[in-house]
Amino acid sequence: MKKFRTKLTAAFILLLALLPAAALSGCLNRNKLPTKLVYPDHPLAEAGKDSWLQVDADDEDIEIDWWLDSTSWDFYQLRTLIYNKTGVKVNFSTALKDDGTELSTKISGGNLPDVMTITDYATRGQLAESKDKKYVWPLNELAARWAPSMLPRLSDELTDYYKASDGNIYGLANNFYADADIAEYADMGEQIVPNQAILARKDYLDAYVAAKKAQNPAFNEDAETTTPAGFIEMCKWVKSNYGLGNDNPTVCLAPFLSKASNGSLSDALTALTEYFCVPKEDAQGNLVYEYGTPEFKEVLLFLNELFREHLLISSNLGYSSAEVITHIRNGRPFAIVGAPHNFSTGLAGRSAAGYDAQNHTFNDANEYVPVVVTNARGDAPLILDQSGRGLRVSMITTLCKRIDRVIKVFDYLISEQGQRDAYYGVEGKTYNFATRPGETAKIAVKNADGNPTEKDHVFRYGQIEWTDYAKGLLGAPQAAGWYNEGIKQISLLTNPMYVMLTSPTRADMDTYQFYARYQMKAALIPYTYSRIPFRYNVDISDVKKFNAMVDIQEDLEAMWIRYLPTVIMAANKAAAEGQYNSAMQEADAYGYQEWLAYQNASYQNGKRQIGVTFGWPKNRPGYAAPAVKLRGEPERYKKELPAYLRISE
Repeated sequence: MKKFRTKLTAAFILLLALLPAAALSGCLNRNKLPTKLVYPDHPLAEAGKDSWLQVDADDEDIEIDWWLDSTSWDFYQLRTLIYNKTGVKVNFSTALKDDGTELSTKISGGNLPDVMTITDYATRGQLAESKDKKYVWPLNELAARWAPSMLPRLSDELTDYYKASDGNIYGLANNFYADADIAEYADMGEQIVPNQAILARKDYLDAYVAAKKAQNPAFNEDAETTTPAGFIEMCKWVKSNYGLGNDNPTVCLAPFLSKASNGSLSDALTALTEYFCVPKEDAQGNLVYEYGTPEFKEVLLFLNELFREHLLISSNLGYSSAEVITHIRNGRPFAIVGAPHNFSTGLAGRSAAGYDAQNHTFNDANEYVPVVVTNARGDAPLILDQSGRGLRVSMITTLCKRIDRVIKVFDYLISEQGQRDAYYGVEGKTYNFATRPGETAKIAVKNADGNPTEKDHVFRYGQIEWTDYAKGLLGAPQAAGWYNEGIKQISLLTNPMYVMLTSPTRADMDTYQFYARYQMKAALIPYTYSRIPFRYNVDISDVKKFNAMVDIQEDLEAMWIRYLPTVIMAANKAAAEGQYNSAMQEADAYGYQEWLAYQNASYQNGKRQIGVTFGWPKNRPGYAAPAVKLRGEPERYKKELPAYLRISE
């Protein structure tokens, strides 16, 4: 099977999501796979009753293989939970490498597991769209027969987003942000945190600002330090005054030129494009080629200057996630650019080193905090939030024999009960309801001035509180206690907003690591907006045209992978500009304008479907840019550390 390299833009991951069946021809050995779907004669389930409660008492336990195309996931708790609730024994396994080769081998050899969860959206589309051989079952058809209680749990936007050309749904994703959940969160007065951030060591930051104010009491950190030039000046001061050598990543980029969680070429590059306000639309609401904008060129020249000032080092462009985390734990970087949740173990561990257990306070010298950097014009950043239409997709293959039982497992996992059982455990032992699902209760909502207002709120999933027993486990020095109790499980069909909507804190912050993750993003909420308009499906009605666009995208991606390091590490600004201009000439020759027109047609259709005219906030009537503040709004969005928490070693 043809493999695709890392994606250039978040939108393109959706283009690959519906790769047509034609791409499969000539590369798969599909002798084991059926040419026609024949549904077995298992007893049907009744509507109006949870499907996993309708297993025939005489039906024996079954055992299935569930494989994940990723090297990292812990299934210990989930395996036990699924078996206890559904009678299905799941043998979970993961890929040996994250390069996708094992998935290709399984498909080409016709050696599919009963269930597979894949990160390659292109392959998901291939498997769903195949006409001559059947690889995966349509989940809505399975549910109609054996899990009708699952169908109402599938939101309209989910079915619209994941349906194949035949109208069926062949996979379900974790981390799907449903519109109703987003609306409820907004009713609570909350906003989803950004995906990306630039962080700085607070002690170095404070020292720099104090030194500048000592020289000039009128020094304005919000005006003078947030510009690219001001940020670089600060980094140079920190490097000089704290003796950071040229081998030290004073500014540390998240893993660069590697597949990012948002489908882009690099989390670090994505963060800077958002901070520098690289536009996604023109004034008429049409997509722009972000890499071809003056703002993107400014991003690259900024990186080039960081490199020439020895603030960014060449080896950083090849760092793995583990190397980034090690540097953070050692406190080496002054600034970190990327998605903090990907290295929160290092960030939380750094703060933990300065924890005063007796006074339950933290030593700020060990803390990283979010900062704001703008483009040269001083435009307020526009940072995409974490919302989206799913990550890993789980599919039931046609080699699965007991599809009637497995679809019940899917139903259980996506249900409110399944989400609750996985995360909160056992009612009365590890959690209690403060408010039952569907009930109304008073909540306090912060006003713009920070003062609370009380209002009635209907809790769709209820409000849940940990018991003292669970708090003792969550606050223990090691995680073994709560882990062995089977709480805080993250399933392969998790709803990312479930905990945010049910927790009294309105955030997933039940351990110190997750508390730190929230705090390292929350101050940037004023600069954050929804990514959903840019997660659109691409028109595949013309297969030949579609394949041509895939080829152009691959060429563009390979070209930028080749050019970006040469631009960043150019000897001077003129050389960097020359390399960038050469890259754009090649992009034009490869046909980026044709590709952009193709994408834009689908983007316009996607906006019509969700009822918006502009996806880019600057184009919306009434848009008012938030004030640029070096530290964002930390006090406005700060959440207090739950009193029961202790610091994990």
